[in-house]
Amino acid sequence: IPSDLRWAPLQKLDVSGNQLKGLVPPMLCLKGGINGNGDRGEFGCEHIACPAGYYSSTGHGVVVGEGERCRPCKGAENHFLGSKNCLGKGATMVNEGAIFGSCAAILAILILLFATVKAIKFWNSNKVQGIQQDDYAFVLPVGPGNMT
Repeated sequence: IPSDLRWAPLQKLDVSGNQLKGLVPPMLCLKGGINGNGDRGEFGCEHIACPAGYYSSTGHGVVVGEGERCRPCKGAENHFLGSKNCLGKGATMVNEGAIFGSCAAILAILILLFATVKAIKFWNSNKVQGIQQDDYAFVLPVGPGNMT
C-alpha cells in the first residue's frame, strides 16, 4: 500500500481481495478519517486493513469502539493484508456464530432421529389403543373404469 495515500482526501479505503503482502505504512495508519480511523481519538492500522494472518468481513477492523475487529486465522499459510476470510491449507476461521449454528443443526437432527425411532418402536409394539397395524389400509378409488 503506498504511503502517499495519506495525502489523498479518503474517507473509505478497501484493499481487500488484492492479495497484498507486507505492512500498512505507519504514516497511513496516522491518517484520520479513513474507515473511521481516529474518530474516537484512536488511530490504528486495523482501520486501514487487517494485518496478514487476520480477517474481518470488511477486510479492515476497528481498534476501539463499536464495529468488527480483525480476528486471527489459525493455521493459514497464505497471509494477505485486508483479508475477508482465511485461506490456505489447514486454515480455520475463528467464528463462534458458525460453530453455534452447526451445533444447533446437529442437535435438531439428533432430536428428529430420536423421535422417529421412538415412533417406530411405539408403532411396532401394537399398543395403539386397540388399533392394529392391519386396520390401516390405503383406499383406492373404485369405479367402472378402475376395476381390474
